[in-house]
Amino acid sequence: MHFFKIDPFLKVFWAVIACGILLTIFEITLQRISSNLKGKRHNPQKKNNNAIKGNLFELYIGELLKKDGWTIDYHGMRMKKKDQGVDLIAKKTNITALIQCKYKSPTSWTLGDETINTIFGSVNSYKLEHPEENNIHLAVVTTGKFYPDTKRKAENNGIELVDRFTLPELTQFKP
Repeated sequence: MHFFKIDPFLKVFWAVIACGILLTIFEITLQRISSNLKGKRHNPQKKNNNAIKGNLFELYIGELLKKDGWTIDYHGMRMKKKDQGVDLIAKKTNITALIQCKYKSPTSWTLGDETINTIFGSVNSYKLEHPEENNIHLAVVTTGKFYPDTKRKAENNGIELVDRFTLPELTQFKP
């Protein structure tokens, strides 16, 4: 007898999260082994904890967009550090959105110009690789907030900024 009916989509969603966590644990183990072989003490726990939260945040934003009819490429998780500042590539009809997701803890939750510079620089690389796409939008989504000067710079460059104050669903994200 089943008390709960589990949506097949949720099974896949949680399987992807479990795989991501297992991969992160594997990376931590490899880093510790490598550090021990070099004779150094290495404590990647804080860095990797933030990486896990960042990956979960990317999945969360991707799922919010999927509910709105977008198809999502989890570019950041697929490419790791070679993502060029693009975590998600979202497509809907003839629109492509390059999205950078930034999970920020409450102690360091304000984003500056470096985030804008990164996503703005990534659009040229994407256009070179995808010359057929000409309706490309840029966005940065964060659990934090943006400095006022950063907001002005983003507006001047056509970059959409989404923070916890403009999208209420972000306040529900608890890694």
